[in-house]
Amino acid sequence: MSDERLLIFEVDGKPEPQGSATAFVPLDGRGYPMARGGRNADGSYRKGSVIVNVTSDNPALKKWRKRIAAAAEEAWGPGRPPIEETSLRVEAHFFLKRPEGHWRTGKFSHLLKDDAPAAPTTIPDADKLLRAVLDGMTGIVYKDDSLVTCGPPEKHYAVPNGTEHEGQGVTIVVSRRAVQTALDLPESERVRWVPERVEDPSQLVLQP
Repeated sequence: MSDERLLIFEVDGKPEPQGSATAFVPLDGRGYPMARGGRNADGSYRKGSVIVNVTSDNPALKKWRKRIAAAAEEAWGPGRPPIEETSLRVEAHFFLKRPEGHWRTGKFSHLLKDDAPAAPTTIPDADKLLRAVLDGMTGIVYKDDSLVTCGPPEKHYAVPNGTEHEGQGVTIVVSRRAVQTALDLPESERVRWVPERVEDPSQLVLQP
């Protein structure tokens, strides 16, 4: 039994990683933490909670996730409900711009140097790139990205093609995983170790 491919689509643009986030509480003119219900003159809270803003350390991330969401919605089908209960596999192939130093110069500037690396081994990290993709599809393709139980990301160098983004982007493949219940697992994964049952309670007494 093999995985069932549900969706494949591409998103053009510079892939952005989703890293750590910073949370902060905005203050009002008197230096008090802002609250949804406001504050009384003495600074006490009215009905409501303190406002907490969360920002990403990557300002380009929000725009990139919107591109992913828009492309996912078009590919999945506008108005189509997201998947709620199934184990999913998400493959993501990221195409990143090569440094200029990888290319030859002069009349051979269109050719790569022989010792140029085949794949990116520098930042951004593959797992952080994947995190942005998974969040971008949440609520569109699937209800929550916790349904994704296998998500192999892979980084490639983009081949410049004269377009706006010079080949940069991501190809995303969403599949339903073949293994869905314990009955689909091999026998060795359906049995756990349990201690031997002791018939004589006296055997449980520690010997000096």
